[in-house]
Amino acid sequence: QRFAALITSVIDQNMINDRSTMEGKSCKLLISLAPSGFVTQARVVSGDAVVCAAAKRAVYKAGTLPVSKDPEVFKEMRNIDVIVVPEF
Repeated sequence: QRFAALITSVIDQNMINDRSTMEGKSCKLLISLAPSGFVTQARVVSGDAVVCAAAKRAVYKAGTLPVSKDPEVFKEMRNIDVIVVPEF
């Protein structure tokens, strides 16, 4: 939970939002991570095409996301679903 919130925060910081096309919309991404937090893949699961495109760009722009150093916790978050809701 804590890492999902941290990851969402990093995505928000790297995302370019456009109120006219994104307000009230969201996107669910499946993000695959290396143990270092390096993003190996970001795949759209569902959501608005414009928001999803911006969210994917933001994930790859960040490049590395916060992950747990605990191997057992990381195993649970190697592939993590994140819901992105643009904020205005």
